[in-house]
Amino acid sequence: MTGKLHRFGGACSGIITTAALCSQLPQITNGNMLLVMSGALLGGIGGLLPDIDTPHSIISLKHPIVSWVVCKFTEHRIAIHTLIIPMFLAVLTSVLYSVQFDVFVLSASLLSGFVFHLIQDTCTRGGIAWGYPFVKEKYSMRNTYSGAPGDILVTIVLVMLQYAFFVQLFMLYDFLK
Repeated sequence: MTGKLHRFGGACSGIITTAALCSQLPQITNGNMLLVMSGALLGGIGGLLPDIDTPHSIISLKHPIVSWVVCKFTEHRIAIHTLIIPMFLAVLTSVLYSVQFDVFVLSASLLSGFVFHLIQDTCTRGGIAWGYPFVKEKYSMRNTYSGAPGDILVTIVLVMLQYAFFVQLFMLYDFLK
C-alpha cells in the first residue's frame, strides 16, 4: 500500500471509531465535529505510524531522526508491524478512559488507524508477521505488490467492513440492553 492509502484508510478508520464511540454516550453530542475531525487526524497519523521503520515513508521524511533510530533496530514490516504495538496502545487507551472520555476517543482513533494499516499491509504480497517475535512467518491475503491498482479497492472494502462491524456491534449492544 502507498502512504496516501494508509493515510486515507487511517483517517476513515479514525472517523468511524470516533463517531461510533461518541454515538453511544448521551453526554457527547453527535455534532461534535471538532472531536470527529481530531479523530480523523489521529487515525491518519496512526495509519502512517507503522511505516516509521522504513526511511522513505511519509512519516519518516517528517521525522527522520526517529526513523533512523527505529531503522537501526528493526527492518521494515517486522517489529513495528506486529500486534505488540497495538496491544500497548490498547492498554494505554483503556487507562486513558478513566482520565477523560475525549482523550480515550482520540487514543482509540490513533489505535484504529494503526491496526487499519496492519490489515492493509496484510492485503499485499509482502504481508506482515502478526505474531512476531513468537511467530516470524508473514501472512498475506493477496498476491500483488504494494501500490497495485487493486489497493484502492481493497482499502475501500476494508473501510466499509469496519463501518459494518461497528454498526453490527452497536446494534447487538442496543439489543442486549
